[in-house]
Amino acid sequence: MTSPHQEVSQSTKTCKRGHVHPAHENWCGTCRRAAMAKRRDELRAKSNERNRNNRERAVYDNMRKRCLNPTDDHYAEYGGRGIKICDRWLGIGGYRNFLADMGKRPTLGHTIDRIDNEGNYEPNNCKWSTRSEQQKNTRRTHWITHNGETLCLSDWASRYGMIPPVLTSRLKLGWSMERALSTPVAKHGSNLIDRWRKP
Repeated sequence: MTSPHQEVSQSTKTCKRGHVHPAHENWCGTCRRAAMAKRRDELRAKSNERNRNNRERAVYDNMRKRCLNPTDDHYAEYGGRGIKICDRWLGIGGYRNFLADMGKRPTLGHTIDRIDNEGNYEPNNCKWSTRSEQQKNTRRTHWITHNGETLCLSDWASRYGMIPPVLTSRLKLGWSMERALSTPVAKHGSNLIDRWRKP
């Protein structure tokens, strides 16, 4: 016959942290919560890593669609006009090679950009760029050289405190670059007043 003390000791046990809990359970409440928190942190870290990889994967997949899929909305601007993806970034191991060459995106605001806009997607012609950097690297960008310095039209306008449409309209009216940049913008009516000023 067992004593009451023996019955109590047989019905409980001590976990690694020194907490007493029922013998049929491997964890006490404190240990269970700690284990769950640790597992949650591990899963969150894996999820974050997977999401980071997915960001680059999404860029890679979109690049492939633009160049290889005739039904893609942007195909005409890329694959349709002869923009190709290098062999190293295609086929088995293509994504792994792409990631090794490009590295991780510096921020979520960076996208893949071709240095030579007429060139292909390949390691020596691609870099991560912000949206504003990429917008300056298009076929539609209007570059202007003034006093030996070359900037895009929007950068000239920003430097002289005006919005790009004001500078555009002045140049379309035949103003010289010097006059277009040095003439103050009207406070009210914006460039509407400029329309009536002849060069």
